[in-house]
Amino acid sequence: MPLVPVPTVLVDMNMPRVREFSSRLRFDPNRGRIWLDERRMVLLHAASFSSLREELIAALGMDTARGLLTRIGYATGCRDAELAMRSAGPSINLEDIMCAGAVLHALQGFVYPEHIRRVANPRDENYHGEWLWKDSLEDEGHIATHGIGPHAACWSGVGYTSGYLTTYAGRRILVREVECRAQGHTQCRGIAKPVNRWENAEEDLRFLEPQQPVTAVFGGFQVQTPAGPAATSAEAPPTATAIEDSPLVGGSAAFHVLRHKILRVAPTRATVLLLGESGVGKSLVAREIHRVSRRAALSPVPTPRARAASKPPMAARCSSTRSAPSASPPKASSCACCKRATSSAWAATRPSARTCGCSPRPTRT
Repeated sequence: MPLVPVPTVLVDMNMPRVREFSSRLRFDPNRGRIWLDERRMVLLHAASFSSLREELIAALGMDTARGLLTRIGYATGCRDAELAMRSAGPSINLEDIMCAGAVLHALQGFVYPEHIRRVANPRDENYHGEWLWKDSLEDEGHIATHGIGPHAACWSGVGYTSGYLTTYAGRRILVREVECRAQGHTQCRGIAKPVNRWENAEEDLRFLEPQQPVTAVFGGFQVQTPAGPAATSAEAPPTATAIEDSPLVGGSAAFHVLRHKILRVAPTRATVLLLGESGVGKSLVAREIHRVSRRAALSPVPTPRARAASKPPMAARCSSTRSAPSASPPKASSCACCKRATSSAWAATRPSARTCGCSPRPTRT
């Protein structure tokens, strides 16, 4: 059975490059799969997503649900930025990357983004971007259930745009929704700037960073996330949060996966094995696991085992090319008559040995 053709509604959108990206979307009902290039996709009812959103809010609370959906959007934006940059190749320019992000975001059906203002490149320090998010699925469902309130509701849209721009820029770009229909505004509007140019950026960053495992109630049952057995009375509570004072800095989807794993294992008594080549940061991750664990205030920070060599292999090789050897090589020795070459070191360790019948010791030359 041939693949189902791409629906015409996708190629009728009034956006540049939409036909190119929609041509990469393929439906394979024989295998139950939808593909966008090599990535498997999912087609979900809007009502199902809204129901899932409300279940998360009811079970975890507004802030925890917001953080979860924001981080999912962030990871999606990171992956879409990688896809867009890989598709454009080395000739990529700013207009292409911004257009591709809008198209990929719109193809997912959550929102129709309209870029209204941009100052500089996202890789520049003075970058400033603004969008309108039209027909947002999130605020429609939020208004239908909770009505107009004091908080913005386009959580995954904020995460998606932050992740997309961060991946392209190679540094953290923070998007904040300054107007939302869920707050009573006529439209949803987001502003993007480097994180160091925002005041009170930590208020938004806390929704982008993984959080410590929590105990929640699902369907009347108390369910604990995989955080291991409870701490004994000899253990102190965690003394650090996920963000403050952390030596780990990153914004990619892989980095957030690593952060999640750290926060899941840190409260437990499990033994952690860190694998990787020299210089990838194993000791840094080990210190971070200890820092956010319950044992941080009771025991010193673990130190990695020292290598047998006094210097790392690369440093040793570099220094050997710049400095002379500390000791001169042994002087050559030979027998006075047969000229058999030996070494002074060998002669010193074998005082009774003879190199021939003419002399009891080799003669230095």
